[in-house]
Amino acid sequence: MQHEETDICVHVADMLNESRSLLLQFNLLSYNANMQLLNNSALNFTTRNMTSNVAPCVLLAICTLVGVPGNLLVVIVILRNVHRATLTTKLMLNLAVTDTLSLLLLPLWIPPLLGPWPYSLAACKLLSYVVYCTMYASVLTITLMSVQRYMLVLHPHCRLRRLPKCSRVKTLLGVLWALALALASPVVPLRELLDMEGQLRCQPHYSSDGQKVAVLLLETLLGFVVPGIILATSYLCIAHRVSQLPFTSGKRLSRLITWVVASFFFFWFPSHVVNMLQVCRFQAAAEQIRNVAGGLTFFNSCLNPFLYTFATRSRWRQERACASKPTDIPPPDSQAANLTNPV
Repeated sequence: MQHEETDICVHVADMLNESRSLLLQFNLLSYNANMQLLNNSALNFTTRNMTSNVAPCVLLAICTLVGVPGNLLVVIVILRNVHRATLTTKLMLNLAVTDTLSLLLLPLWIPPLLGPWPYSLAACKLLSYVVYCTMYASVLTITLMSVQRYMLVLHPHCRLRRLPKCSRVKTLLGVLWALALALASPVVPLRELLDMEGQLRCQPHYSSDGQKVAVLLLETLLGFVVPGIILATSYLCIAHRVSQLPFTSGKRLSRLITWVVASFFFFWFPSHVVNMLQVCRFQAAAEQIRNVAGGLTFFNSCLNPFLYTFATRSRWRQERACASKPTDIPPPDSQAANLTNPV
C-alpha cells in the first residue's frame, strides 16, 4: 500500500513536471510569436512610411537641384551690379539669399522622411527653427516687395522714397528679419523627439489643445492670411492703375501679376490646410498630406527667381542703357517701365 502511494506521488510529480515544461514551451512560443508580430509591425510601418514619403523626397530633391542654382545665379548677377541696385533689386537679393539657405537644408530632411530621426534633439530644434525662419523671411520679403512697388506706382512722392537708400534698405531688412526670427521662435520650445509607432520623429509637442490651436492659428494668420491679403491687394491696385495707361505692356504686367498671386496661394495654401485640419482634429488626414504640402512650399522658392527677377530683365537693360547715356533726360518709355515692373 505504501509502495502504491509512493508510485502515485511520483506519477503526479512527473505529470506536474511535464505540465510545467509544456507551459514553459507555450510561453516561449507565445513570446516568440509576439516578438515576430512586433517586428513585422515595425517593418510594415517602416515600409509603409518609406513608400508614402517617396514623392515628398523626390520633390525635395528636385527643389534642391533646380532652386539652388537658380537663386545663386540671381545672387551673383545682383552682386555684380550692386552699386547700381535699387531698393527692389536689393529686396530681390534678400529673397534669393533666403531661398538659397532654405533649399540648402532640404537634403538634411530626406533621411528623416525615409526612417527614424537620425540626428540629435538639438539638431531637431535648430533645423526646424532655421527652416521656419527662412520661410517667414521669404514670405515677408515678397510682401514687402509688393508694398514697395505699390508705393512707387500709386504714391510716387511718398517720403519713403526720399530717404537715403542705404538707411532705407537696412531699416526695412532689419525689421523684416527681426519679425521673421520672432515668428519662428515658438518652434524651438515645441519641437521634441517623439516616439511614433516605435520610431523617433521630430515633431511639435503641445502641452494642451489650447496651445496647439493658438500656435497653428497664429502661424496661418501671420504667415499666410495677412501677407496674402497685402500681396493680392497691392498687385490688383497696380494692375488697375496700369490698365488706365496708354501703353501696350499692360498685358504682360497682368500676366505677371496673375502668376505672382496665383503661385503664392497655390504653393502655400496646402500647408495651412494641414494646420486647419489639425485645429479641427482631423489628425489622420493632416498626416497624409503634410509632407507633400511642405514640399510645395519649398517648390515656390524655386520659382521665385523666375517670377521676381528674370521677369524684370528688360527693366535692368533699360537702366543700364540710361546709365550709359550722358544726358539726364529720361527716355520716353521710362514711365511705362516703372509701372510695368511691379516686382
